[in-house]
Amino acid sequence: MQKYFFIFLFLFGMLFLDKAEAQISAGGVPYSFNARDLKSKVSFVSFNCVVPLISKTAKQHQLRLKNLHFAEPIEVAITPENTGVWEDIPNGKSLWRVGIRSDGAYSLNLIFNKFHLPKGGRLFIYTPDYSMVLGAFTEENNRKDNVLATAPLPGDAIVVEYEVPTSLKASGQILIATINHDFKGIFADAGRRPVGLSGSCNREVNCPEGVGWKKQKNAVCRILIAGTDLCTATLLNSTGSDKHPIILTAWHCLGKASKAPTAVCLFNYENAVCGSVDGDASHSISGATYLAGSDSLDFALLELSSTPPPSFQPYYAGWDRSALVSDSTVCIHHPKADNKKLVYSNIQPLTDTYPGFVHDNFWRVPKWINGTTEEGSSGSPLFSDKQLVVGCLTGGESMCSDPVNDYFSKLTRDWDYYPNSAKQLGYWLDPINSGVQSLDGYDPYPSDSACASFVNINADEEVILPVCNTGIGYWSGNNSSLFDEVAEEFSNTESCPLSEIGIGVAKSISPGKNGIVTIKIYQGGDVPEKLVGQTEVLMKDLVAGAINRIYLKQTLQLTGNYFISCKFSYTNPTDTFALYAAAPRGVGKANSSFCRKGNTWSPISKFAGSEFNTSLLIQSMPCDVVFRPETPSGDKEVYGWKYDRYSGVLTVSSTTQEIRTVAIYNLLGQAISHSVLNSNPSAYQIVLSNLVTGVYIARVYTDNNISTFKFNVAQ
Repeated sequence: MQKYFFIFLFLFGMLFLDKAEAQISAGGVPYSFNARDLKSKVSFVSFNCVVPLISKTAKQHQLRLKNLHFAEPIEVAITPENTGVWEDIPNGKSLWRVGIRSDGAYSLNLIFNKFHLPKGGRLFIYTPDYSMVLGAFTEENNRKDNVLATAPLPGDAIVVEYEVPTSLKASGQILIATINHDFKGIFADAGRRPVGLSGSCNREVNCPEGVGWKKQKNAVCRILIAGTDLCTATLLNSTGSDKHPIILTAWHCLGKASKAPTAVCLFNYENAVCGSVDGDASHSISGATYLAGSDSLDFALLELSSTPPPSFQPYYAGWDRSALVSDSTVCIHHPKADNKKLVYSNIQPLTDTYPGFVHDNFWRVPKWINGTTEEGSSGSPLFSDKQLVVGCLTGGESMCSDPVNDYFSKLTRDWDYYPNSAKQLGYWLDPINSGVQSLDGYDPYPSDSACASFVNINADEEVILPVCNTGIGYWSGNNSSLFDEVAEEFSNTESCPLSEIGIGVAKSISPGKNGIVTIKIYQGGDVPEKLVGQTEVLMKDLVAGAINRIYLKQTLQLTGNYFISCKFSYTNPTDTFALYAAAPRGVGKANSSFCRKGNTWSPISKFAGSEFNTSLLIQSMPCDVVFRPETPSGDKEVYGWKYDRYSGVLTVSSTTQEIRTVAIYNLLGQAISHSVLNSNPSAYQIVLSNLVTGVYIARVYTDNNISTFKFNVAQ
């Protein structure tokens, strides 16, 4: 049976949301994919896009604005009544299909100005070779404004397919108003990874520089406007108890209030580790309502159509509208539409004027010390040294070779420079009229057990493709040692409902297009033992150089140690598959990676050498986790522990022995500095500032022995 790769890039299912507003992609398979009874073929309608000689891109360069304009709109009026082919299909249903082509486009995306489906209606958009699919979109996607904005699909042709009960055929509304023609080639590698990657000077948000910004980074999203422009936006907190998903971006990214419904925000698009692996692109919300904005101040405030769910791990960033000058600043952004980056300046920002805007309305950052902003960074937040938003990026001169002079519209001016509520921030961010000068950030799902993302590679570790030092192939994939399955161990949970994982794919080549990777979940002790779930993915559908999100067929209720594995089944001698892994840590260092040869599981180091203790780039993404205390080695005593990721406090408790001290190490065996908060022998507390995501080892000293346990710091 043929398999297909379904993309949930921009319309993500959130079952608990108001059905009138939620943007849900219901999944499923288009009827035509498996049909043998269709009488008609898809007819294509073709369009030509002429990019203006003096394009919007050239104009933005002249103004030094930093939005990324990658597509030109083609205004159309395609409906099931005037274009395409209808056909009756079994079970009392009808099928409409139309092909759309724009010669020379690198990708295409659509804006529906009328989208209202009846119950039982399903709409899909896919590439002509069936390799990538968006949808199904159903009545759950109906919105009050009747707008639906979709993700880009690669190539210059797409097919729209609409299946509906014949008796309700006349009750639906479908009008494709805009086809956006990608002239820049911004999406490649199955429509995910940007071609024009950001400058080499930029640093991933999960590199060591970002360790103190774990909350704030979750407020930042990549935003697509009208299918033609990519920028950055920030989810902001507001006073009062009724929290609305309000985002801040630059006015020049939006351009018109009427474009707000076309906005698509992509959250958590970031590398899980500090390396060049592409991020996961499945946490997105389509559609927004315009609240306020100003072309002369360059800000726009929108409210998302849906509240980000726990799986997004969202954070509503705090803000400071005072005129106090920060000693240092940080910008978190998506340069060139790339993975989320973090750039830092240790110089106080200066009040300045940006050509074409209100006088003295900007914070000018004189110089960045670890990167730059680029096209796609517009709208990104400027954080103060108190980790509060104080500005929103307009543009500037900064580039890798000379990272100087970026300009951010000031919140203190945007707050109430204009008295009209439609032109200020204050009315919306302080709805109770409290008059506060600053507001801390807000975590809507504060429990560590809500949703988490575990990976066993530390931020300061190099991520590599582990080439075999003996024989041929890769230690994390196919090789001459003839093991056909690799696994990563996860621990420290008492209860772990798992329905999604991420795998960092370095190589995935299948010339015959039939090679299969089977994702398996095991329970076990020291090695994988009991198989509890699995799902298959075609190698051709995996994106190399990227984190690939895999949805399991059902939620697995896991307890204690569990393992996530990849089993490779090749149909062609040239099929190749391999995962990324941490660089070898050395003899005696921590290891969480395993391989299977025959029926025997062993650490990968058994074949690769004793120094090859490592972790595979596999993410566990559970929700409603219950963490458990672990039984330390060398002692029957069970130590309870709790790590608060926001305060950085680790509490180790014991009811039977007095704790004298606690030492902390990372998986490289390096000691982690800390301070003692409370030396109570039954509840010892230490402060671990700025721990990065990963696994750590605690060594507990009592009068009688020394014991150890592992604990996990989630994103």
